[in-house]
Amino acid sequence: MDRTGIRAAHGRGKEAGMAECRSLVELSKARKALAAASSFDDVLAIRDQAEAARAYAKAAQLSLEAANEATAVKLLAERKAGEMLYTAGHSRIPGASAKQQGRRFATFGSRS
Repeated sequence: MDRTGIRAAHGRGKEAGMAECRSLVELSKARKALAAASSFDDVLAIRDQAEAARAYAKAAQLSLEAANEATAVKLLAERKAGEMLYTAGHSRIPGASAKQQGRRFATFGSRS
């Protein structure tokens, strides 16, 4: 450890250690944002940010801890997105017939 209390990542210097520290802090913020996220788009944005952080950690050769933390946030976001889709699929459309309820996700892939 250096005098700032940050261990340099595998001897690559203080900059690498600082980058890793910032990355872990950002992922911690992403976890909190994910817990507070209430829209599907917000959850997907957090998932995308976590994947970008994972790719960065790998490319910058940061610690395995940083890459694993990014992967964990990504998986949590995907799980929350799945729960949101499941909940949306089980809620009824007011005033729709049973046949219309079944068609609810028939056009999921198209956004018109």
